Amino acid sequence: YSVSGTVDGRVKNGAILTVTASNTATSKTAAKKYTVIIKGDTNCNGRTDSGDAVVLSRNFLYGVALSDAVKLAGDMNGNGRIDSGDAVVMMRNYLYGGSK
Repeated sequence: YSVSGTVDGRVKNGAILTVTASNTATSKTAAKKYTVIIKGDTNCNGRTDSGDAVVLSRNFLYGVALSDAVKLAGDMNGNGRIDSGDAVVMMRNYLYGGSK
């Protein structure tokens, strides 16, 4: 396997994981690519922290564009869109270590 998209040794949100399998008897090789989604890692630094809520807030307050991977990672309340509720859930998780 290989991973493109790391920060300080951590896999970040939106990284591409490539898994390659080969059969030595037939000399055939197949590769499959996956996009890594880390729930809450909207600033794509490989961890969840207070900066992630800032990214969400800039999106719903000022219309700052988000990549598809960030949209998936940022929908913390599972309603299919980015809104203030996602930032609230994210900060609650960051401050208290999970939903309360």
